[in-house]
Amino acid sequence: MLSLTMFTLDAPTYRDLIKDSYRKARDLEKQYDNFIEANRKERLEIAKRNKAQDKQHRKLESLLLGNPKEVSRLSDLIILEQQKDEDSVSAGADAAIESALQSLTVS
Repeated sequence: MLSLTMFTLDAPTYRDLIKDSYRKARDLEKQYDNFIEANRKERLEIAKRNKAQDKQHRKLESLLLGNPKEVSRLSDLIILEQQKDEDSVSAGADAAIESALQSLTVS
């Protein structure tokens, strides 16, 4: 014998399913839009930070290159560094350049 199952009244209708699907789609779209906006703001902040760092670097570079004696001394150290053997002690060009830049940032 065949038995029929009764449908309950609280079961979702097609209309309910469609409404729920549209709601979920709108929620996903909002999440996507929020993600895109947050990403855009982050990229702008990074670009702003990079621009400030570039400006600072150019300022230090200009100050350093404006001192011919220091440029000559650092150039000589760089040349010594390039000419040394692998087993030789470092001429200290990297430390000298870092020190020169630090002295510019302090003053």
